[in-house]
Amino acid sequence: MLDQITKKITLSVFSIIVAIPASSAAAELMVPLPYTTIQSAINAAGIRDIIKIAPGTYSENISLGGKNVTIEAFNTNFDTIIDGGAKGPVVTFQGSETSECVLRNLILRNGKAAQGAGVTGNFTMATIKNCTIGGNIASGSGGGVHGLSGLMQNCVITLNQAVDGGGIAGCDGLIDKCKITLNKASGAGGGIFDTKGVIKRSEISKNEAVTAGGGLHQIDAVVSENVIKANVVTATGPTDTPASSGGGINDCSGTMTLNMIFENTSNGDGGGISNSDALIQNNIITNNSARRGGGMVGCKGRVENNTIWGNGGVTLGGGCLNMGTLVANCIIYGNSAPAGAQWSGDNSPTYSCVQGWTGGQTDIITEYPQFEDATAKRFKLLASSPCVDAGKFIPGLFVDYDGDARPYDGSAVTRGDGSNFDIGADEFVPANIDLATQWGIVKTKYKKAFPKLKTQIVGNAVVANVGSEATASPFSIQFYLSVDSIFDAGDLAVGKTINVKKLKAGKAKKAKVQVKLPLNQVATGLFLIAVADIGNTVAEGNELNNIAAYGPLP
Repeated sequence: MLDQITKKITLSVFSIIVAIPASSAAAELMVPLPYTTIQSAINAAGIRDIIKIAPGTYSENISLGGKNVTIEAFNTNFDTIIDGGAKGPVVTFQGSETSECVLRNLILRNGKAAQGAGVTGNFTMATIKNCTIGGNIASGSGGGVHGLSGLMQNCVITLNQAVDGGGIAGCDGLIDKCKITLNKASGAGGGIFDTKGVIKRSEISKNEAVTAGGGLHQIDAVVSENVIKANVVTATGPTDTPASSGGGINDCSGTMTLNMIFENTSNGDGGGISNSDALIQNNIITNNSARRGGGMVGCKGRVENNTIWGNGGVTLGGGCLNMGTLVANCIIYGNSAPAGAQWSGDNSPTYSCVQGWTGGQTDIITEYPQFEDATAKRFKLLASSPCVDAGKFIPGLFVDYDGDARPYDGSAVTRGDGSNFDIGADEFVPANIDLATQWGIVKTKYKKAFPKLKTQIVGNAVVANVGSEATASPFSIQFYLSVDSIFDAGDLAVGKTINVKKLKAGKAKKAKVQVKLPLNQVATGLFLIAVADIGNTVAEGNELNNIAAYGPLP
């Protein structure tokens, strides 16, 4: 009996003891005082405690040991550095940490390891925010980061080296708003290697690999809204069997959507994208170069609503080479190569705009696609583009490259399959522009007596662009006499039309009005109406603010 009572007392006391820390506030542990090292602060920290580090350089190789703590710099000036001294990973996670374990506002540099020289994650769910991870070297994979399954956000991963994955490898979480740049791999994946999860809203640029994937290699992920530019693979090899592929992306499955992929280079195959079976949708692939297949080569997934423009192949295939996939609603134009400048593949593209196409399909158009400004990489279609409404219906596709709703009915002529889907990555959608007119002082002048009465109305008309974008073209103001101030077909057009130049968003144009009425026309009691953009040549969200009435006239 005593033993049972003792056990009950012990259990009760134990339950009270563990309840106290759970309800207590997180403590702040300061480095370098009173804790002289970051590791000593980690060792002393409890769950959810915050370790704050003063500016300076700390020569340490720290280990989280499964603790859910926050380690952060005092400020956001990036003057707090943890230097690994080439003695091991700068930061090592045990792997059991949750998203409540956070690294923030730190520089992690000079790590050395087989994997994850900057950060060895062991597939932790920890969070890394606003950190710079640079100058780390891995003898295997993941020079900067390896094995992070949590969130990495607003980080810069730069100047790291590895055999595979110079910047990042084996990370299966969310990479968001990061800059992965100037990393090198002596094998594959200069920027990112062997990664699942989601890679979005990031810049992957100027990374280098020898064999495959200058920017990204072996990616089974959602790759969305990224800028993938100026990456390179360097190995050359024989012309028919090149030793490298995928200047921008190589061997990607999953989904690639809403990316700008440009100015990547391959000394072998595929300047932009190579050997991928991902869904490739709503991307702009431009100004990439390769020995073979400047834009894309050997892609086997669905390729839909992409703009593939201005890519170059040194020997073969400027735009798309050896495509073994269904290609629909794509613009393949302005690419160059000695042979196969635009397209080659097992299946012909459908509902696409292909320069020089001779396959005879009625759903392929060959006219120039008419972009806003291809040189400036603005590939939104103009209203007059033959690609407007000329595509086919794509199930589940609701937005374009800019996030505008797709489809938009932009042509009075029925084209494509009637679904109003545009060809290309960037749907034609009129600019969000609204015009507003108003009056200044208006005077009525009478000259001579009846029956030769001459009436002149003098004043100022002001037209403003109250939209968010500049007008795409000039427009006009026309004046009318009305008995009821409501503009309709019975109103009399009077005076000269005033032409207004293009207006930037938020700008207004003042015009002097001198309206001479027809001989013997009496203006008394009538309304003078000004109508901006009478022909509706400027696409607007609100056509009702084009009209201003003044009157009744004296």
